[in-house]
Amino acid sequence: MVRVGGLWPAAAALACATGTATLVATLYVVWRLHVPLPYWDEWSSILDLQLLDQGRYGLGDLASQHNEHRILFPRLVFWADARFFAMSGVLNLTVTVLLQMANAAILLTLVRRRIARRTQILLLAGFVTVLLFSLRQEQNFTNGFQLQFVGVYTAAALAAVAYVRALQRAEHGAGRSVPFFILAALACGISAYTMANGMMAGFVLAAIAILRGSSRWIVLTTLVLSSALAAVYLHGYTPGEASFPLREVPSHLWAYPRYLTAYLGNPLGSDLRVTQALGVLGLILVAASAWRVARVDRRAGGDLALLGIMGFVLATAALTSYGRVALGTEQATESRYATPSLIFWCALVLFWFPVVFGREGLATPTRLILPRVWPPALGALMLLLAGASVWFEASTWPDLATRSAALRHVSDSLISGLFDNEVASSYENNSAEDIAGLVPYLRSHRLAAFADPAFALSGQVLDPAKGASPCPGSVTAHAEPALGTEGVRLAGTVPKQDRGTASTRIVIVDASERVVGFGSMALPGQPRRLWNGYAQARPGQVLEAHASVGTDHDCTLGQVTVEAQPPA
Repeated sequence: MVRVGGLWPAAAALACATGTATLVATLYVVWRLHVPLPYWDEWSSILDLQLLDQGRYGLGDLASQHNEHRILFPRLVFWADARFFAMSGVLNLTVTVLLQMANAAILLTLVRRRIARRTQILLLAGFVTVLLFSLRQEQNFTNGFQLQFVGVYTAAALAAVAYVRALQRAEHGAGRSVPFFILAALACGISAYTMANGMMAGFVLAAIAILRGSSRWIVLTTLVLSSALAAVYLHGYTPGEASFPLREVPSHLWAYPRYLTAYLGNPLGSDLRVTQALGVLGLILVAASAWRVARVDRRAGGDLALLGIMGFVLATAALTSYGRVALGTEQATESRYATPSLIFWCALVLFWFPVVFGREGLATPTRLILPRVWPPALGALMLLLAGASVWFEASTWPDLATRSAALRHVSDSLISGLFDNEVASSYENNSAEDIAGLVPYLRSHRLAAFADPAFALSGQVLDPAKGASPCPGSVTAHAEPALGTEGVRLAGTVPKQDRGTASTRIVIVDASERVVGFGSMALPGQPRRLWNGYAQARPGQVLEAHASVGTDHDCTLGQVTVEAQPPA
């Protein structure tokens, strides 16, 4: 036996501190870098809003396809965000965080009764928090449209918990189990209509019932209902274009396991050899988990539910590998897929932790491997996963800050009546042509970037009674037709202020004091005194830049004559 009892308090304290720091840092990054502007697929939800306003959007359209998915439940959140939060994305991101908190709570609840030491529970709570809130999954935390990448696993986890509870109650009478079977069925439906991968939830539950040795009628009923859900889901379904045609599958057989293992090893980054090695280890541990449940303790509800969560992630990884393999194995290492992979590893660690470290804090011997090997092996795995999560937490800021600054440029150009296509094509993944018919809707309904209070000044004459005083700043301007009709790009500096009173909004006016453009400063990753802006004006026209400093004081940064477009 290996005595590690004296290490638990220190390890728990370190894990809790790291978990708390990770959670706080991630929430700060999400808040600090958020720009209220549709991003990637979010633009498509505006089409739905337009049809809804026109009375041309029916209940059936809620379940219509978006790419490979029927995102009925995410659409409800997107619409609520548009109606009650001016399409700011605040509700979407809040729901994402709450769903991930629910995932963490479900996982920890499943293992809590199997662990006696409070310090061990705290250690695992810190470990789960570090992984599930790491910025390794930054796409899902910073883009509100990605909430389905989190929600589908929350629904599937609830289905697993309810189903296992139903199996346990079924042994004492069918009537006591019915509410939990119904709850599991509803959760499976929510999972499927949150993301296409959710269709696999019911089939995973059937496998759990088989492992537990449940009645063949329960297994058969689960399979029939899961098949019926899949049939309804796939009715009128249009397959995606990122998979190989069926006739080509035999010539690409090895591509699927390579993609799947890279998907499971996603927490370690983009090095395929490293991620695939971790993925292979994950497959081995899942097989060992299933063997333990089948041969050692079929009745352990927590073990069964954790195995169900692992199995669901594994099933979604397999389905994703089929649907996305044509894009290349590297695509499996994108940060959006980190969420299911991190949930997978949390479930694995929580499954084996009580086995390796028994209720008294000692290593539990097994017949498969020497007991002295288990504790350091599991400890090393936990350190590897937590260390990778912390590294991504600490190293992701520069890229995120650059993207956030770019989105702010796009936002400012839009509310100025222009479009910075050069910046947008690098970070927004949408062109002027893609959004030309959508921006007027945002403008007329004061949504997203157009909900900015400063937008109300557009085309208005500034109140001369405010008497903005001069302040030490600068401004330059040159015409840039690529921005749009009479497009002008501006830049400059603002006076140095305390951190709490630095200007965040620049207003551009013409010679008649009419507002013709906007800008921003204090952008992430840039010196705090620099600002950038956009306006509509002609070469030779005089513009004036005003900065809002603090809460009630404006100052004039200076005047500038718009220069002709500089040579390339």
